[in-house]
Formats: sequence, C-alpha cells, structure tokens
Amino acid sequence: MPSEISRIATNIGFPISCIAITENDEIIIGGGGGPGRSGVKNKIIIGKINPEKLKLSIKAEHEFGNDEDAPTCIALHPRERNLVAGVNCKRDEILNGENKSVRVFEIQKKKFIQKNSVKINDSIKIEDYLKFIVFDKKGSFLCCGSSDGTFSCLNFPSLTKRIPTQKANQEVVGADINLNSKLIAIVTASELRVINSNTGDLVQTVSDPHVASGEGAMFRALKFGNTRKTSHLLYTVLNMKSRKGAYIAVWNMDTWKRTITKQVSKSPVTSFCISFDKNLVAVANSTNEIIILDLSTLKIVLSIPNAHTFAITSLSFNKSSNYLVSGSADETYGICIVPDPTSRTLISVIQNNSFIATTPLASEVVDAITNSLSQDWGNPSSLNEYGIGAKRSIENARTLVGNVIGADSKDIVFTSGGTESNNVALFSALKYWENGGYAGIPHFITSEIEHPAVLEPIRALVLQNRITVSFLPTLKSGSVDVSEQIVTKILAENFNTVMISVMLVNNETGAINDIKSLTRIAKENGMNIGHKIFVHTDAAQAIGKIGVDVDDLDVDYLTVVGHKIYGPRIGALYAKNAGIDTPIYPLMFGGGQERGFRPGTENTPMIVGLGKACELVSENLCSYIHHYEMLKTHFLKSIEEKKPKNINIIFHGHQNKPKLITPNVVNFSIQLSNCFCVDVRERVSSADLTKLLEERGISIGRGSACHSGLKICSPVLTAMGIDSEIAGNSLRFSVGRGTSVEDVDFFVKCYWEVVNEML
Repeated sequence: MPSEISRIATNIGFPISCIAITENDEIIIGGGGGPGRSGVKNKIIIGKINPEKLKLSIKAEHEFGNDEDAPTCIALHPRERNLVAGVNCKRDEILNGENKSVRVFEIQKKKFIQKNSVKINDSIKIEDYLKFIVFDKKGSFLCCGSSDGTFSCLNFPSLTKRIPTQKANQEVVGADINLNSKLIAIVTASELRVINSNTGDLVQTVSDPHVASGEGAMFRALKFGNTRKTSHLLYTVLNMKSRKGAYIAVWNMDTWKRTITKQVSKSPVTSFCISFDKNLVAVANSTNEIIILDLSTLKIVLSIPNAHTFAITSLSFNKSSNYLVSGSADETYGICIVPDPTSRTLISVIQNNSFIATTPLASEVVDAITNSLSQDWGNPSSLNEYGIGAKRSIENARTLVGNVIGADSKDIVFTSGGTESNNVALFSALKYWENGGYAGIPHFITSEIEHPAVLEPIRALVLQNRITVSFLPTLKSGSVDVSEQIVTKILAENFNTVMISVMLVNNETGAINDIKSLTRIAKENGMNIGHKIFVHTDAAQAIGKIGVDVDDLDVDYLTVVGHKIYGPRIGALYAKNAGIDTPIYPLMFGGGQERGFRPGTENTPMIVGLGKACELVSENLCSYIHHYEMLKTHFLKSIEEKKPKNINIIFHGHQNKPKLITPNVVNFSIQLSNCFCVDVRERVSSADLTKLLEERGISIGRGSACHSGLKICSPVLTAMGIDSEIAGNSLRFSVGRGTSVEDVDFFVKCYWEVVNEML
C-alpha cells in the first residue's frame, strides 16, 4: 500500500458533527459548540473543493444562536437545492415540548434560507437530539430518528406524517430507504427493523446480532445496496460488545441470511458511508483511523491512521467517488483523494488475489479487446469484408502467440483456456494410441505435484480403465525429479508409455522443471519401441516470468494461458507440426473452425486480447524480469531484517539459485524456536494466516490450502518432505507488474504484526 496518501486535514473553527456533498462537489458542513458555549459558533457552511490544495473555499454560511444547539445531522434533497438539518431549539422551547428540530433550508448562492420546521417527538429532555435524516431517492419523503428512540417518516416538502410515529426502547442510530422507496430499514443497538414505507407495517426484524466468532454485537449503522445488482442486499455495521472490533454484515433480503460477515476494524466504528456508485465503503473507528474498502469484496483499498486527533463524526464520498471528506470533533475536516480503480493493480498481497492464480487485464489488452468488439464483429468463416477482417485479426493474434514461445503460427490452436489445452493434449495422445491399433492400455507419466488441470483428467481416464499412470517424484527443492535414472526406469517398465506431462513451472513454489532434459530422455528411449512418446508441458506459470522457447524445450505440446499474463481468460495449445507430426483430436464436434481442431465460431475479441498480451511479453520480458527480481530481492532482505527474535524463516524451493526458480514468487514458512511453549507453536502452525492478513486488507496465495474449514497441508510441500508444522503456516508471496517497493514493505509490516499477535 502506498506510503504517501493524498490527504489534507484543515481546521475550520468549530467541532464538526455532520457533512454532506452536493451534485457539483460543494461540501456542506454542520456543527458547533452547542448551546451556551461562548465563542464557539453553531453553523452550517457550504464551500467548493479546491482539487489542487484539497481545501474548501467557503461560499456561504448560516449561524444559529448560542442559545440553540449545533446541527447534529443533515441531508440533501436529491433533486432540489434544499437541505434538511437536525437542530434543537432553545431551552425553553424544548422544556415546553415545542422542539421543532427538523428544519428545512433553501441553499442560495451566498446564504441559507430556513423555509419550514417541525417537531417529531414530545421529549422535554435537553440531552435528546436528532441522530440522522435520510431522503428517499426521489425526495418525496424523509426519515429521521432521535436519541430518545423516536422514528418518524415525513412527506416532503409538507413535513406531514407519512406513517405513524414509531418508538423504540433505545436510541435509533440509523435508517435507510431502499431503491424503489417501498422499504425502510431502521436500527437500534439491539434490533434491525424493516418496515413498509407506505403503511409502517413490520416486514422483518433481526434481534441481538452476533459476529463471526459468536460474540455479541451491536448494530451501529446500515445502508441498502440500492443498485439493480445489489438492491436485495442490506449492509450493516456491527460493533462488538467487547469493543475489540467491528464487522460489516451483508444480509440477503430474499432469505434474511447473512452472505458475508467480515471484520473491517480492530476497534468500534464511529462513522460509516457507502459511495454513490456503490463500489466503495468507508468506516472511521474509535482510534481515529479511516478505512476505505471495496464494497463487493470488503478488502481494504486505503487505510489512513490518525486521520484526526479526536472522534471522527462524519464521512461522505462525493458523487463521482474520487474524494472522501471526513469531519471531526477536533474542529478539522479532511479531504482525501480515493485511489482510481484502474490504478489499484498493486500486488498479490494487496486487494487482488495472488498473481499466480490470475492477473488483471493490462490496459493495452483492454484497448485491443474494445477495438475488436466494434471492428471484428464479422464471422471469421464468412468470405465477406467483415468476416475477412475478423479472420485477419485472428491470424495476426496467432502469430503473436507463436512469437512469445518461438513457434510457427500454424502450430497454434486457440482454446477456451488452460484446462481445455491440457485436456486436448492428453486426449490426443490417448486417441493416437487407440486409433493406431497398439496393443494394451496406454501408459501416462506425470508428476505428483501437477496442477489439477492435468491430474484430474488423468485420474478420470484411470478410473475408466483407459490408461495406467506413473508419477515422477518431487525433489526437496520443489522441482520434479526428471533425472535420467528415474525416467529411464519408468519407461523401461512401461513400454506402452505414450504421454509424459510435467508443468514447466510449479504454481506454488515457482520451481522451474528441466523439461528439456525430460524431452531428450523420452525421445532417446522412444526411438526403438514402435510408437511415439509425446511430451506435454503446461507453461501457464512460465510465460512472462522466464523465457520460453518450444524448439529449445523440444516438446510436442505446450499450454498457453491468457489470464496468467494480464490477458483474457482464454488459452492456446501449441502442437509441433500440428495434425501431422503431433495429433490433435477435438474434445467437441461441430464446424470446421481452427482447421477442424476446435469447432465453434471463434471468440475474435478475446483471441485478439490474448495476442496483445503475448505481444507485451515478447516486447517487455527483460524489464518484467528485472522488476520482479528487484522486488524479490527487497522482500527477502526486508522480511529477514524485520523478523522477531527466536523465529526462523524457511524459504521453500531454490531461493538461492535464481536460475531454477521464477523471480515473481516466494513460498515461505516460519519456525519458532524451542523457547516458545508447545501451545504457541501449535497455534502459529494451525493459524489461518491468510485470513488474519485479509483482515488488514491483504490477500495472498495459500501455501497450505484450507478447504471446507479443514486445514490441509499443500500436496506440493508434503511431496517436498516438509514437516507438517512448518507447512501449516506457509504462504506464497507473489508480485505483479504494478507492484512497488512500498507495497512489499506494507506486507512485511503487516505479516510480522500478525505473527506477533499470536505469540
């Protein structure tokens, strides 16, 4: 996470209690010292953001009398220049039961003009005040709630009652109105109510919430999803009763079951808001930290510690969601630039899943796909102008894919992805055997640490009694043992071997397998047995990280995967002299597309995108490798320097032999010395570090996967002979093209914080 944040906090001269932002980025701030505090005014001001200085140019203000209260909440009308504020009246008016605390103002160029007011409760307590005001989408009615438990729904602009006033036993802390204005959700600390906005009838209620750990919690705030995609969702903030943290719970209103309950803060939340585009959520907590999260994943986009020196009372995004404004009782407001979504491609440890698992689309790839969508709409099999143009784009992409692996374009077949490419290679070898009339069941050789895209189809064929299989062992380094002694022995015992499939780079450790030696051994042993032995390698984790050349590897088949190289989720299969020296049998049947190797009208835009992704690798591989090596060196040094005493770091694989491992990944574990008791060592070994890191906004590839709540050691690490206690806390750290040194430092800092918390 970047260490420098574009944010400025500015003193405004009075404690801030509420903030709102207009359509054209005018900021309205309300607050003050309350009744009777000499020298501290009670005000509402409006100003315009200066984007360069991140400050407010004040245009107008309205001052309340010192015998009145400060505005405690405000809401903007969605269509008109009207503002509704919650402001307690004078002491005598409150005591007489005439506290018209709901006040309507017209916003003019240089002033606020009060137009109307109404009381919503009969409380005569000076300390009671309005907690919130919220408009429906059209501005036809508003809801407001008071600290005495009163909830009102008022028509606008008349301020007449829309439904009967409701009363709770606790203060009403928040409310929201759904997208079609038919439902109102209301919360007190202990209860969530959903009512009909036309009648006030109860639709649903949820009482006594609990967080994921089962600990008791209190409702703090809520918001409807309010987009077509999320209109069935309700987002609630839950503060733990122990005050040790806060969660966001997302409710599916069709079933009233939680879809997500995730911790978003280590201390209670004091303020909460969702951006107008419903992509971001911001919370402020009692330690004066502001946290911005992606709404769909609840992963941290930005964290601002010590944003203010005293309680943060209000947060608000502007309409375009590129600013977040905060207000505090310390008399300061802060304006923060929110990171552009297109620039959030950091590293696997921040916001995205591991760059081993997938990569975001490069901007050049997005442009290529976008242009193709509009230009290459013709059917590539048609002989008209548009079809010929689409066909030309496909063939150009085929050349670009071939170039990245040193292959002739005629030997490239486009597929739906890596899994299909692998399956086609395996089944083609099987069909070669079956159609060639060879005796007996064919034999396949693979590794025990192969990707499921190879292992699963092989297992399926074994269960169907169509093949037998042998597994090459794994070295302690994480590489597959392809030594001549091992491979020759297996081939000698299995003269019916027709296929060997071993990945070029291991997806967990980054270990590079010696495919060139494997191919040589296979071909030397296969010269006199009367049939071919095909060699296939899945190069998904290799392309873009190391140089890949099919002539040097001398393989028969090679798999290319687009989404591992900042391209779309399609793939390609290289087959040496396709259809002649190396067979390709399609998995499906249909038209004659792709020279009959893969039927179905080609997905031209995605093929063009894959071609562009491969072109970027061909042109920039050296710079990519240099960038990864620099970050990896920095990571290895930094994590060692900052480790706590009595802890050893164990790096899995060839970390001291860079030519035998890709530069973008480090698989590592920690080992506690015997000075720690058995309970501590077991706790660290069994802890789900990925989950603890995700609570800090970090997403990282798992070295030991957790499936259905069961901790299962990685089969790769197990095959390497790594002790289960060490394998249990392993992590796979990977970096991408947009990763910075600051990102790496942020991970190292958070990683050791998590470990220290467990000790």
